[in-house]
Amino acid sequence: MMYIDPSAGTLILQLLVGALVGLQFLLRRGFHRIGGFLGRDLSEGFYGLLIAVSFANLSLLRIWTELFGFSESDAFEMKAPPPWTHFAGALLDLILITLPVWVLVRKMSLRGPAGTCASAALLILWAIPLNAARDVLGSEYFPMLRFGVVRAFGPTTVAGVCVALVVLGTAAIAWFGRPINRVLCLLLLASSPFTLITVGRALSHLFVPPAPFSISDEDRAHRGRGRTVGSRVVWLLFDEMDQRIAFEDRPPGLKLPEFDRLRSAAVYASAVREAGENTIPAVPSLLTGKTVVRARELGLARLGLTFEGSSKEVDLRTTLHIFRRAGNLGFSSGVTGWDIPYCRLFGAELDRCWWCEAVRFDNSIRTGLAGATVDGLRSLFETMNFSLFGQSICVRQQVENVASLTRESIETARDDNLDLVFLHLHGAHPPHAYDRRRLDFSLSNSPIAGYADSLALCDITLGRIRRELEFRGVWDHTAVLVSSDHHSRSSHVFDGKTDHRSIFILKMAGQNRGVVFDRPINAVVSGDLVLEILKGSVKNVNDVTAWLTERS
Repeated sequence: MMYIDPSAGTLILQLLVGALVGLQFLLRRGFHRIGGFLGRDLSEGFYGLLIAVSFANLSLLRIWTELFGFSESDAFEMKAPPPWTHFAGALLDLILITLPVWVLVRKMSLRGPAGTCASAALLILWAIPLNAARDVLGSEYFPMLRFGVVRAFGPTTVAGVCVALVVLGTAAIAWFGRPINRVLCLLLLASSPFTLITVGRALSHLFVPPAPFSISDEDRAHRGRGRTVGSRVVWLLFDEMDQRIAFEDRPPGLKLPEFDRLRSAAVYASAVREAGENTIPAVPSLLTGKTVVRARELGLARLGLTFEGSSKEVDLRTTLHIFRRAGNLGFSSGVTGWDIPYCRLFGAELDRCWWCEAVRFDNSIRTGLAGATVDGLRSLFETMNFSLFGQSICVRQQVENVASLTRESIETARDDNLDLVFLHLHGAHPPHAYDRRRLDFSLSNSPIAGYADSLALCDITLGRIRRELEFRGVWDHTAVLVSSDHHSRSSHVFDGKTDHRSIFILKMAGQNRGVVFDRPINAVVSGDLVLEILKGSVKNVNDVTAWLTERS
């Protein structure tokens, strides 16, 4: 998630203005005049300093965008604005980048091997601002500049293209290094005044940090009702768990004993159409029982939805979603999830709630000043899935989020005061951090193959929740629905196939035999079925299959 506001947008303007000035200078005076201009003026060092600061400012494009480029209405998936330490860390990063670049710029004007090496080094460092621009533009406008290209063509093809670009870049540096650098330095020098805007705003936020959001999770009062006497449902939603890969084309060596055990004593629907191709709109479709064809994040606690067959946009909070319907029937509900701000959206209808953010660079940078400075510099050499240092800071944060989400999910599932428990788990969503062979969270740089490892982690999580409910003696008396929001969006790269089915396994209270339901059905009916179980209208396996048959 990134947003570009005017202050961060000036960095892009910096590039455009500098490019126009540099092009005009080049066309009017030629390369030799550029060399004379830079050689004469950089000897004093002041112009070299401006060039270095301007370069550092562009290198921090993604960080500036994350710090400045959001408003309260944009921050749907954020728990809080960035702390002051992130602004201070960015300013320190600006200084730490400026100093070595300044040395290179000054040496670049020298003749001989020293100047040639400095010129080549500076051109290589341009990979940093280019990576930052790629991330910002890819987040908002061109997904193929980010993970989308890996999903589309696979890491091997992308790596091959990168190698080819490196070879071409090396050739350009060898043959035209000095002339290219002269133009680039003129670009940076001409646009250096724009650096004052970002630095000035960072200093202002350093002393006056952004105000807390007007709507927080704590503003939502929980009703704290007790359980009704009757059925209880625990709904586990594993994000991006693919029906075909998990059960039909399971990778060699991957074992999912907990899912196989559950399928053997549950209603296993093998032809369930996913509710949507992405988490939003898939999850709102599941919660409302209507197919969402368009979703817009409108504010901290507002999600605009357009349903199939209608052109009218409605706020998710005003719809008759499953938690409101359960509350109207007198049932208590609890939610633990990620990515979607459940507590802001549904807190008024919930008796228990906890959620965490999806990992991004801005919420993966540590909050301490030293940590923020180091992580900010590290992130310039990383993507969310790839890093030169092993696990990226986003994968590192994923490990913490998975641990917290699993712990809170178990606590919510075991809460005897809840009739309806909805757990939206990370599932097999990237970035992947769990290594199923080493049985730890040490996996890195594995955006595609790591999907199988995350499926193994889903199995472990299901087992932990089951054992907790068995320990408390409520597993046999609880209806458990295990499903997913959508298929693996990288499946065609993972094994060359794509299948838009999601998993659907429903164990009724007291059920001990397995039934396969193979008629096609849309996952959006899941919420209606859950409510029928709570009401006692659907009590056993025969009732479930009859209910599904009517809606197939």
